[in-house]
Amino acid sequence: MSIENPEKIIWEWYQKEKKRFNFPWRRTRDPYRVLVSEVMLQQTQIGRVIPKYEEWMREFPTIRALARAPFPKVLKMWQGLGYNRRARYLKQAAEKVVREFGGKIPHDPRVLETLPGIGHYTARAVACFAYGRCEPFLDTNIRRVAIYFLFQVKLGTRKRSKLSLERTGDIIGDGEVIVWLEAHSPARNRREWYYALMDYGREVLGREKDNPNRKSVRYRKQSKFLGSRRYVRARIVDNLLLHPKGAREMVLRRMMEKDVFTTDYTSPLVFHRVLEILRRDDVIAYRNKKWIIAK
Repeated sequence: MSIENPEKIIWEWYQKEKKRFNFPWRRTRDPYRVLVSEVMLQQTQIGRVIPKYEEWMREFPTIRALARAPFPKVLKMWQGLGYNRRARYLKQAAEKVVREFGGKIPHDPRVLETLPGIGHYTARAVACFAYGRCEPFLDTNIRRVAIYFLFQVKLGTRKRSKLSLERTGDIIGDGEVIVWLEAHSPARNRREWYYALMDYGREVLGREKDNPNRKSVRYRKQSKFLGSRRYVRARIVDNLLLHPKGAREMVLRRMMEKDVFTTDYTSPLVFHRVLEILRRDDVIAYRNKKWIIAK
């Protein structure tokens, strides 16, 4: 594959394939819908997000509907997406937008970053996909594309890129990736360009045996979910949604009836620490010697 013109390579592939990626959140510029999709897509596969996104929009069609909804209902709608604190952040963000911005999601990414749970990527993705303000931003797939082409330049037939890249060994930092994006972003159609980068990174490079993201300083191998502490947190929430009030021992007993954990999680001290993490995230609360879903 020639690496002389990555834009041409990516654009040509995307124009042929983009009909396959007509996701519901790409058929709108409604900032609320874009925000919901971006939060849902954090660390969750598209196939799992699509039905939950559509169900969510039927239940909470506007940001005001989400802001006034009781959190237990929001959390129940979130089930199946994982990382339950994202549901809390999304509701808190909706409440802040209604309270401080009159129900209108800001278009400035720096203001968006002041919303609960909204970081550098999500703020700029919302600004780009909803408002057309497309500053360079990174997710796993965009980073994968940039790193792939950076190393193609390094290993290819032409001289090293003149982007003044600073690297330690073969590991690439996000600063280098941002420089690459700035150098290779088109003057027009940047919203489509970022969709193209995401899709090319996921569908083309994501199927490669050698994952370019292994060269990123941010690379972390995903731990197994089943039996992990994340799994235990999810099961605690599942049980409390089914049984709204329960003592710690009752929650643990119900879990042990259906799940097999290492002795680490059956230890009262360790199990209590897991509960405390959920309380810190404002997902559950302790009231009258019982654990409940937070309000």
